[in-house]
Amino acid sequence: MGYTVCTEHGIDHVIDGAPVNLTHRATNGFRREDDGWRLVLHHTDASLA
Repeated sequence: MGYTVCTEHGIDHVIDGAPVNLTHRATNGFRREDDGWRLVLHHTDASLA
């Protein structure tokens, strides 16, 4: 098992089309399988990163 903790950045567009910058904390969990690593968990937290 392995994991990463990171910050994700993106742009969202609200109904009126104005772009909104987003920053989230993210955690990714991975499981090792015979043919490589598989992403088994992706979680983001809307609090400020």
